[in-house]
Amino acid sequence: MSINSYLFGKLILIILVYFSMLSMQFSATVFAHAISPKSDNNVSEKATIEAVNYDFSVNIDPDHKPTTELEKSLWEEADKIEANFKKNSSKIIDDPELNAYVKEVLCKVIGNARCAPIRLYLVRTTQFNALMAPNGMMQIWSGLLIRMKDEAQLASILAHEYAHYVRRHSLQTLIVAKNIESSAYIPYVGLLATIGSVGSLFAFNREMESEADRLALEYIYDAGYKPQSASDVWKQLLAESELTKKKQKNENLFTNFFSTHPTSEDRMQILSDLAQNKDQSKAIFTNKDQYRTALGGWWPKFIDDQLKAKNFKSGEFLIDQLAQNGWDADLYFAKAELFRKRGEKDDFAKAAEFYQKSIDAGSQKPENWRGMGLSLMRDNRQAKGKAILLEYLRRLPNAIDRRMIRLITGTKDQLAHPFEENSTEDISPTDFE
Repeated sequence: MSINSYLFGKLILIILVYFSMLSMQFSATVFAHAISPKSDNNVSEKATIEAVNYDFSVNIDPDHKPTTELEKSLWEEADKIEANFKKNSSKIIDDPELNAYVKEVLCKVIGNARCAPIRLYLVRTTQFNALMAPNGMMQIWSGLLIRMKDEAQLASILAHEYAHYVRRHSLQTLIVAKNIESSAYIPYVGLLATIGSVGSLFAFNREMESEADRLALEYIYDAGYKPQSASDVWKQLLAESELTKKKQKNENLFTNFFSTHPTSEDRMQILSDLAQNKDQSKAIFTNKDQYRTALGGWWPKFIDDQLKAKNFKSGEFLIDQLAQNGWDADLYFAKAELFRKRGEKDDFAKAAEFYQKSIDAGSQKPENWRGMGLSLMRDNRQAKGKAILLEYLRRLPNAIDRRMIRLITGTKDQLAHPFEENSTEDISPTDFE
């Protein structure tokens, strides 16, 4: 998605070649040993000298620019990936208001000076992920946005990614890799090929993750957000991951995120303990309503993306999570669509019921009548189903699927090839069986 096919092919080759050589989990001890000038375990002189030029104990300045050849190479490659992503990705969400809102949350968390140089991209995909490249590019994926309950949870993710960036964890990891494999030259371009797609070539070690967790918690606390939000995010992700893992063996919605953000019950508990040690009266905001308003018409689309990808367990989990604070017409419609598209035993009857609930809750979307009519027909209630579909056409006379609906309701002669009709809807012959 964020790299073209050539770069993706190169990435796969790189991973295959170097996977056996480079460990994804470097401990702090290995890191210290690898960059130590006293180490002589085939550590190259150049890489060792590079390492001592950095002070990773402090945050980089907002106007930071690379000064060493290694870091310059890191930034240059990240710049190339970002340029290619902007040019070729069809998944970038071009919504000025939504982009401005997410950027505003980031600026609340880290301050305007730190926030200004960051280029933020929202990416439409069902997977949950967020990343920030060493050159200041940040990506937030819609599979993440739909899973956040409120602004405070989003803020915790943004703060965490920024913490990785401001501590230069990708550079630290690259230095370790260069030191450990110094006996065989690994070109910078090879090591950096994945910056634009998964955040870094390697998963960050536990020390880096812990550091990012702690720094992110300070960021959101100082901004006035509820500090418990960071732990709540992990609790939700683990619950959904366990559910989908049991029901769908091929579930991979969290593959990218969990590969670069190793998680555990201990980590979630530590975040919770750190939050409880804060003065709760000084950090209480979640901004739930503001978050829902900001997503506006996007969240039904993001839910629909999950359903079109047949991520039904995740979709149902997300809808039910959102509905914990009360059902509304949109949530009823989303649940109805889930049942209809999944099509398991009794699903069509349930779908018709939820479409009706959406209408009763005030929805005037013609799609409610369309979905209900199709569901009733699949539930062997053809007469009622046809009547509801005719109501759909009355409400939306120029519907893109009107010829198909007229065909199955018996109000128009059969087309020669009815299912070749141009339509953006999810119509198939099975909808009319």
